Amino acid sequence: MNIFNRTKPLQPVTLSYEEILEYEAAFKAVDVDCDGTIDVSELSSLLGSVGLRPSEEEVTAMIDSVDNDKDQVLNICEFIHLMSRQHNPFITPLSQFKAVFRVFDGDNSGNLTFIEFKDLI
Repeated sequence: MNIFNRTKPLQPVTLSYEEILEYEAAFKAVDVDCDGTIDVSELSSLLGSVGLRPSEEEVTAMIDSVDNDKDQVLNICEFIHLMSRQHNPFITPLSQFKAVFRVFDGDNSGNLTFIEFKDLI
């Protein structure tokens, strides 16, 4: 079961003017090729910058979940909708835990050594 497949229409989102400006600034920062859209690579970079490491398939599913025109990229409206969801199914407690774990796993071994654990406390 793919949690990103949309089974109902997108719900309207109410945002303040300031929030829209913040999302617009984020969109421009993520749209590195300045083509007015965010593709899988650009969204992957954004997620990686906050400690998430989704597969290309997962990022594609995120885009598909809000891609109204089915062009496989996000325009500004689709990006704002994706970012403003109150509950983003991609950011789960497990993914948050893994992101925090990676911060303390200094050698990227997938294990915490005694020294890494000692530095933690």
